[in-house]
Amino acid sequence: MGTGKIGLVRPLLYLTAGGGLLFLACRLNQLDCRLFHTAVKFLSVAVAWSVFVTAFSTRSYARTGYFLFVGLACLFIAGLDFLHVLTFAGGAAQPGPATWQLWLAARITEGLTFFAATCFIARPVSAKGVFALYLILFAGALLSIFRWRNFPPCFTAGAATPFTTICEHIIALLFGAGLVNVLRSKEHFASPAVYTQVLAAYGAALAAELMFVRHINTYDFFSVAGHFLKLVAYITIHQALVSASLHLPYLQLQKTNAAMAREMARLQEEDRRRRHEQEMSRLSRLVSISTAACSLAHDFKNTLTIILGNASLAHMHSREEKVRKNLVNIANAARQGAELANRLLDYARNNGLSKEQADLVRLVRETALLAASGARIRCSFSLPDTPLLAEVDTAQIGQVVNNIVLNAIQAMPQGGFLHIEMSREWVESRADLPLEAGNYIRIAFRDHGTGIPPEDLEKIFMPFFTTKANGSGLGLPTSFSIIKKHGGHITVDSTPGQGTTFALYLPALTAPQQQAAAETAAALSPDPY
Repeated sequence: MGTGKIGLVRPLLYLTAGGGLLFLACRLNQLDCRLFHTAVKFLSVAVAWSVFVTAFSTRSYARTGYFLFVGLACLFIAGLDFLHVLTFAGGAAQPGPATWQLWLAARITEGLTFFAATCFIARPVSAKGVFALYLILFAGALLSIFRWRNFPPCFTAGAATPFTTICEHIIALLFGAGLVNVLRSKEHFASPAVYTQVLAAYGAALAAELMFVRHINTYDFFSVAGHFLKLVAYITIHQALVSASLHLPYLQLQKTNAAMAREMARLQEEDRRRRHEQEMSRLSRLVSISTAACSLAHDFKNTLTIILGNASLAHMHSREEKVRKNLVNIANAARQGAELANRLLDYARNNGLSKEQADLVRLVRETALLAASGARIRCSFSLPDTPLLAEVDTAQIGQVVNNIVLNAIQAMPQGGFLHIEMSREWVESRADLPLEAGNYIRIAFRDHGTGIPPEDLEKIFMPFFTTKANGSGLGLPTSFSIIKKHGGHITVDSTPGQGTTFALYLPALTAPQQQAAAETAAALSPDPY
């Protein structure tokens, strides 16, 4: 179906539905005129009051004063119509001159409203001023009809008076002038749909008034059509109000939220990419430093070996005690240098992993207690009751735990507590954790020591950087390298004077791998029988 055909479907449906409802209205009017008029007028009153409630409640979101003006006016128009229905239905008073005077007063007020409101399509309006104006008009109409009784008669002997005929033509002119003003103000409406709805409301109101001009009595077709079109006009203006004050702001809010979500996603992706680049840069620097350190350490160790050999030979052939002491000092210094070179070589050559399935709960607990033995700190644990299995190089992971515990000991020279917490976590890919999504074992070490200054946090994993007097600056870089080779990550959070938390993330065994490990362990265990 083409676009043109699709665009014709909705108007045809509306016309068909409207024609069917008008036919039913005519039949109901023939069966019971009083019931039809009472029902249709009560519906008009209900819709008009709904226009008031909606317009007043959404006045702070309105772009112009048009809908607020119409809404406030509908409160009083519906009031006059409501009194008209009561008198027509035999409520507060019997049908008489006041019935038609209220009807004409409501239509005059409606015509003035639909014309005057078009003056505020492009500008704001004073709600208090409009309310006060219509309150005066409403009170004046009631006083003129019921108190002063100077409102001109509208029907005499079942026929409209010249005053009524003139008023009906003036009302029609007001609706027509309002329709022309709406046609000239298309660009000031919130959307083409709202403009179309307002235009349809004015067209229905004008058509309704033309029907009233033609009608002879309350039983003829023109009267039924006029009441039906008036109800359509109110419903359409209410729909335009809902679209402009509720539907469109909601759609705009949705668009704004979607744009904000896209922007946040973009910023998160940029942050993740930046952190990934920083991580890659850090690893690249570590690899470069490792390569250079390996070469330098090897040459330095050879040099120290020569120094140590010559010092030993000189010590053997020297007879002077003072010289021999100096040679011993030289040899000791050479040995310390060689030990440092060996540690540097161990760091630089730390490439291979000898992985095996291990329970990290047991490994971490035993290693931490051993590293803290003899120190002034005490270890406290928050560990799961079940094993946390992972494929790791137990010796290297033990070295990492040992390094972090020693770091906590140095951070708490007066003693304290080191809290170690372990858990199994599902990690999503995000900016602050450069890890693939999956199950990980998180090992957190929280001390209450001196903490690390913010300016040093980015340097603690660099080789040879240390804030300790006797530190080598290789413990944390080595730990970082080991965890990375296991496919994990280390995070650090520190507040000077309050303490530091190191968190290790290591890939956990999947459920099938754990099941296979349990079956293997069961198969290898001795038969108790």
